[in-house]
Parts: sequence; C-alpha cells; structure tokens
Amino acid sequence: MLCHITQWDKYFYEEAFAKIQNGQPLTIRHQNFDEFNARAIDYAKSLTVQAAIGQFVLYRTKILETTAGLTDEEFTQPCLDGDGKKFSIRGYLRDFIPHDKHHKRQMEQYLKTVKSGK
Repeated sequence: MLCHITQWDKYFYEEAFAKIQNGQPLTIRHQNFDEFNARAIDYAKSLTVQAAIGQFVLYRTKILETTAGLTDEEFTQPCLDGDGKKFSIRGYLRDFIPHDKHHKRQMEQYLKTVKSGK
C-alpha cells in the first residue's frame, strides 16, 4: 500500500507539482488506475521495506515543500494538463486527501489485526 501511495505521489510530483513550480507545461495525463496500481505492486516487490519507506518520505516531502512554497495564485491557478483538462494543486489535494485517509484507515485496521493476532 505504501508503494501504491508513493507511486502516485511520484507521478503527480514529477508531472505536475514540479512543472508548476518551474513554470513549465504540465505533462500529467489521466491514467488507467488498474494498470498504474499493478505497476506499483511490481515496484513494491523490488524494494526493501526501508527503501519503500524512504521513497514514500522523499516524494511526500517534495509535495509538501513544493506546496508550501507556492503563492496563493500558483496554488489555486488552473493549468492545462497533458490531456487538456484543468488541473490545480488545490484541486489535486482536495481529491487526494480523502484517498490518503482511506488508506490510512486500511493501515490502522491492518495494524489492529496484527496486534490482536487475527
């Protein structure tokens, strides 16, 4: 699950956040979720737990630092993505915070089952 989140963070950071920060056109495009997530699973199999945690921290930190460094205008300004649709950092965060919360609840539930031995 951590690699799933990390791969999405990496994709959005490299194809949108960094582009906005550098004043470049966005290259982010709509992805087939199932295919993207399947690649994240394959990626997860190639990493140690420590490496997976390191990648998660790296990309989440980049997103947070980039967001904190944006002006209000850059934060809310709609840009055209690679598919010609509007994209904004604010809109992205509004969509992905619930996604993160969903996975956080899954992780918490998993940890409860591990602690209880079920």
